[in-house]
Amino acid sequence: MYARKILDTHKVTAGAEYQLNLKQLQNNYNESPYYLYLHDNTKSNRWALYLQDEYSILDNLILNAGLRHDYYYTFGSSTNPRIALIYAPAKTTAIKLIYGTAFRAPNNYELYYHDNINLGANPELKPETIKTYELVLEQYLGKHLRGTAAAFYNDIRDLIQQQSDPYTGVLVFRNTDRVVAKGLEFEVDGVWNGGYRARASYTVQEAKDRTTNITPVNSPKHLAKLNVTFPIWSDKIFGGAEEQFSSSRRTLLGDSTGCSYVTNVTIFSQKIIRNLEFSGSIYNLFDQKYGDPGAEEHREDLIEQNGRTFRLKLTYKF
Repeated sequence: MYARKILDTHKVTAGAEYQLNLKQLQNNYNESPYYLYLHDNTKSNRWALYLQDEYSILDNLILNAGLRHDYYYTFGSSTNPRIALIYAPAKTTAIKLIYGTAFRAPNNYELYYHDNINLGANPELKPETIKTYELVLEQYLGKHLRGTAAAFYNDIRDLIQQQSDPYTGVLVFRNTDRVVAKGLEFEVDGVWNGGYRARASYTVQEAKDRTTNITPVNSPKHLAKLNVTFPIWSDKIFGGAEEQFSSSRRTLLGDSTGCSYVTNVTIFSQKIIRNLEFSGSIYNLFDQKYGDPGAEEHREDLIEQNGRTFRLKLTYKF
């Protein structure tokens, strides 16, 4: 990466990336009696070039423009721009108008996985693409709080979905739908002395398949999250709690998942012993029963998720 300031008004950043995947292995077999369904061993590579210019038009008006070009061994090239106009009418206020495009490359499972019975490969898959439009207002509320409100419109094309081949009945991944999602996001983030921090966010959205005018599977209308972090013992042991809410989602058979509320708690340490960190977490603290919609390859229309679980983690850095 290379960055340089030009004429006091331009901050230019340029760079390149290269990734070589030497071995991408997928296996599927029965142990007893042994039967091999799939042994797929591929390799791939990708590279990218990117350029960005942050142009200070005025002291309180910035134009940030970037361009990225990616090349994937599997499908070819994709070039995507991102432009943001940022206006600060006051020191505590910022208004952002953002446009960009992006893509998601199909992964090896979507491209090459097959079992010769129920699932088929599709090496001709193209990437999903998206155009995004955002209007964002950021406002500091006193010394400790920052609020954000945003309106967004996303246009997603060539969505990768699993479908049954009408001739063979085999499930394959295909570029199928065009989905449009629009909505509002709100967030309040607070930081106080002593290690106290809280963040609350809420999103309301409407997503529609442009072909059928139906809400896509696994697309909630309402999402909310609350995170808090607080000290338990000086600056050495902290606690954290997280509450996640999701409204009901449509399943593949047209049923509903119902709403879900999940609570996670964590205790973590730092600076007790040099280079040693410890954390313990309990997920789904109240053992709520909820499920996620299944896909075409699943027998279940609703897949039940884990109940109460815990994890202990010990990290030593040297």
